[in-house]
Amino acid sequence: MMRTRQQLVRALISDITVNIDEADCEIVLTIHWKGGRHSTLRLRKPQSGEHECVTSDDALAIIESMASRWSDEHIAATLNRMGLPTAQGKTWSAKRVGSIRRVRGIHAYKSAEKDGEWLTLTEAAKACNVTLIAFEA
Repeated sequence: MMRTRQQLVRALISDITVNIDEADCEIVLTIHWKGGRHSTLRLRKPQSGEHECVTSDDALAIIESMASRWSDEHIAATLNRMGLPTAQGKTWSAKRVGSIRRVRGIHAYKSAEKDGEWLTLTEAAKACNVTLIAFEA
């Protein structure tokens, strides 16, 4: 199917010329058709550093609200359960949540920060060399 589309486009288009209109911040495409006609297509030129891969406001709000009390791993699991993908449409991982936090300046929960004064229950158990036993109610 894709090969057929490519062949059709090659049969119809002679070439495409690309120019940049700095005054209007546009990219101007001139399509030269095989029959001798021309078409012009104008697209907005992205600003330097601008891209379409942006984390949703909903995901950012959840990361901000959970970061002070939950680990990146727990935040990632929550975002995945809620069906919120990353900016690239992928599932969340602790590494991806941590990256967003660092880029956005969102601080982690205190025990996750280096030399933090707070410890999780698991970290405290390791420090005291004791084993945690989970009881079901």
